[in-house]
Amino acid sequence: YILQNKTNLPELYPDGIKSFSRIVVAVPNNFTSTKIMDMLWCLQQMETFIEIRYITEAEAVLCYYIYKHHLLHPTLKTDIKRETVLVFDMGGATINATIVLMT
Repeated sequence: YILQNKTNLPELYPDGIKSFSRIVVAVPNNFTSTKIMDMLWCLQQMETFIEIRYITEAEAVLCYYIYKHHLLHPTLKTDIKRETVLVFDMGGATINATIVLMT
């Protein structure tokens, strides 16, 4: 679909279809292993990426939080390694809560 509609999706291809060689995809928390494998298979069929990785939505949110921690909490004196983080995800079909203990 993406290959056939690349002219309609210019934001995905700023420098043409070969501009990306690696991809990380956030999968919904309720995806089964079969759905994940199907998604990865579809991406492999594009023959565009040399590396395809996936993480759950909760992991993606946590990565963003860690990356932006100093901006989100400019006056916080505690180290991020000592935090307990609640990731609350209200998706279209599910509501998930993930608790991460950073030690």
